Amino acid sequence: MKNFLLNAPRVALLAVALAGCSTFSSSGGSGSSTSAPAAEVKPEIAEQLKALRAEADKGNPAAQTRLGLVYARGEAGVPADLTQATQWFRKASDQGFPPAQTNLAVAYLTGQGGVTQDPAEAARLTRAAADKGWPPAMTQLGFMYGKGVGVRQDWKEAERWLKLAADKNDDNAKRLLAELKQMRAQQGGGAPAPAAPPKKK
Repeated sequence: MKNFLLNAPRVALLAVALAGCSTFSSSGGSGSSTSAPAAEVKPEIAEQLKALRAEADKGNPAAQTRLGLVYARGEAGVPADLTQATQWFRKASDQGFPPAQTNLAVAYLTGQGGVTQDPAEAARLTRAAADKGWPPAMTQLGFMYGKGVGVRQDWKEAERWLKLAADKNDDNAKRLLAELKQMRAQQGGGAPAPAAPPKKK
């Protein structure tokens, strides 16, 4: 039986980087996303959700983040609502909770959940979580440096953050690091080369 209070908050990761892991990747556009009404919820799940909400209302950042994920995914009979999800992520993020900061960053990366797309703010939030040692944030930041999303493109920084996350056994970081190394090997050990300018006639 899944216990929403004891289940550690999982983090959303940039969908384009990490093969659709983002909690925001399943629906397009901004604002709220509502799924079809769910089937009747078992009483024990309803009680767990009630307890989770009570903890979130008390200001518990882990509970706030978990409740945000419930809304983001449409779990436990709760219709999916990205705006509600983002509001809960923000409450926990404002307390400096790394999983929430990383999830809120995804909202800013995609412009979903009632926020305006802002890659620079996404980078700021991701960096804050990465500086606290949260591996998924390190992975996300490494990807952002590699692509130049919200930050100046910097392959050395990309590799550094991906290595830090890989050292903490983040599987996505290991995969992206391997891809980066393969690209660099194809380019003779350096950063991927820019496209050649057109030849003058």
